Amino acid sequence: MKGKRTKWIGIGALIALGVATILTVILLILNKDTTEVAYTYEAASENLPEYDTDLFNIDGKLDEDIYKKLRWWEEAYSEGDMQDAVKVRVTSYLGKNGVYFIFDVDDDNVNVDMKRASYNNSSITVYAAEEGTHTLEDNVWEIDILPTDYINAKRYLGGYYYGTVRANGYENQPFVRTTTKGGAVNTPECKGYIMESYFPYGFLFEDGKKPENIN
Repeated sequence: MKGKRTKWIGIGALIALGVATILTVILLILNKDTTEVAYTYEAASENLPEYDTDLFNIDGKLDEDIYKKLRWWEEAYSEGDMQDAVKVRVTSYLGKNGVYFIFDVDDDNVNVDMKRASYNNSSITVYAAEEGTHTLEDNVWEIDILPTDYINAKRYLGGYYYGTVRANGYENQPFVRTTTKGGAVNTPECKGYIMESYFPYGFLFEDGKKPENIN
């Protein structure tokens, strides 16, 4: 009997120890500090081509002094059952290393769906070529600029416009920055947008030099 009793005492002690361990773990879990440690990181810097930062801050806002000096071209158009005409103001500037295309658009139906072709969205299409070009079939650029900071640059070569042309290095990469009016793209609150875009000469022209004029 003594041996059996000792055995049961030993089993009971193990059970008690196990229960105590479980209770200890539960208490530790309940008393655990659940405050998450703040996760901090340094975002990778975006490499942008060199542009005239003394004149422009490309952020989709027309708050630079130079815009008071540039000449603006204005146009309005309507199509289909549009209630209000789309109004567009455009200006450009030949900088030291690239050309700027700036757009100020009033439009109460701004929609972008990237499943569609770029030109089937709310966008501005720019045709650009070296001075002296007279037809759209003479190595002309066809550039769609969307109010989602997206650029689709195509060039007329070999009988049709080739798909998106890639830049040779970030220093030749065009880019655009947009601010919307009233609300985000694809919402009824959006009533237009402002786009500031920049195209390095190294992207547009083979010699990468500043032209006297651009057609």
